[in-house]
Amino acid sequence: MTGLSPRNDKILEIAVLITDGNLKLMDEGVEFIVKMDKGTLDNMSEWCIKTHGQTGLTQACLDSPYTSEFVQEQVLNYIKRWIPAKNTGMLAGNSVHMDKMFLMEQMPDIIDYLHYRIIGGSKSRVGGIDHPPRGDPLKNPCTEHLMISKVPFENIFMPPHLAPPVDPTRKY
Repeated sequence: MTGLSPRNDKILEIAVLITDGNLKLMDEGVEFIVKMDKGTLDNMSEWCIKTHGQTGLTQACLDSPYTSEFVQEQVLNYIKRWIPAKNTGMLAGNSVHMDKMFLMEQMPDIIDYLHYRIIGGSKSRVGGIDHPPRGDPLKNPCTEHLMISKVPFENIFMPPHLAPPVDPTRKY
């Protein structure tokens, strides 16, 4: 994002991963860098200018052929391919509340298609949609987040018949 204000700032990049109920990736996902004009990028905060400049995101936005409208359409089509029923897929990830606010402002068709519930990665570490930087997919924070998410999922969120017995005398 160009900043932290969903009404004033812009989405620069989006990546989407679709998982099944066991957090198994369905495929490699999609990722887009949104085209931005130089004026928008020049008006970012000092932190964004420095960080996005160092990572190459600023230049990638200037070079990108993808408008925000095109990206919204492509992301929505990708989600529909894997989740054909409206209001069933959930937005998930780290700082997902901020992601949702930006999507509501700039890519509302995506939010309108997804279930109203979201899964916040900061609390449960269960993720699926996030905004990673470009680069090696093995070092992709979105994929890394998903791998980290499997730890509590596999060890806390389990069917009752697989859970260890509860000791009623133990003080938790």
